[in-house]
Amino acid sequence: MSKCNELLEISKTSMDKQLFDFALKILENLKQLLEMNGKTDYPHIHLKVINLLAACNRQIGRYQKAVELLLSSLEISKEAGGSTGEILLTLGAVYIDIKNYQQARLISITAAKELDTLLISSQDPQLARMMASAYYNAGNCDLALKDPVAAVQNFGLALSALRKVLTNKDDSLSRLINKSYNSAIKDARQLRTRGEGANTSIGTYNQLT
Repeated sequence: MSKCNELLEISKTSMDKQLFDFALKILENLKQLLEMNGKTDYPHIHLKVINLLAACNRQIGRYQKAVELLLSSLEISKEAGGSTGEILLTLGAVYIDIKNYQQARLISITAAKELDTLLISSQDPQLARMMASAYYNAGNCDLALKDPVAAVQNFGLALSALRKVLTNKDDSLSRLINKSYNSAIKDARQLRTRGEGANTSIGTYNQLT
């Protein structure tokens, strides 16, 4: 398996250099090798290969292929008893790429909830940032679906997730979410002023400034 890990690192380096076609060939060969007997004996390496393949296909605009690979990754992770939060986060982002906002919103919220479950036992800052990113993606889907009230709620949940681990108030992700949060509040208030959301509460959250 040392050779597999070596090839994985080469493919990552190639992707960093935007040599996606080269990385794609390496990863596809690795996938075939791991699946030679029908079912791999190395699920964790298999997952890394498939997730990188999905990322590579996404970068070159093969979104449907990326979706297929990520759905396969979800099944493998479930069978191996692993977490699916990060995979769902990426899958939601790909659905945003293809403007399937309803599906992207549903998957992003599912990702955030799974990552939140993991945070109960581990105050890992990276988990919190992924959770915040998932809610942020959901909020952007709400805006695309012309529902700023729901967007305010999801952006607020994203800020709350960051607040669990944030030590630097000038964090770039918090600034990005805060900007979207404030903009969504204005849109939601305008909606209520026009009488289109009179029965819907915007909700309030302490902002990160």
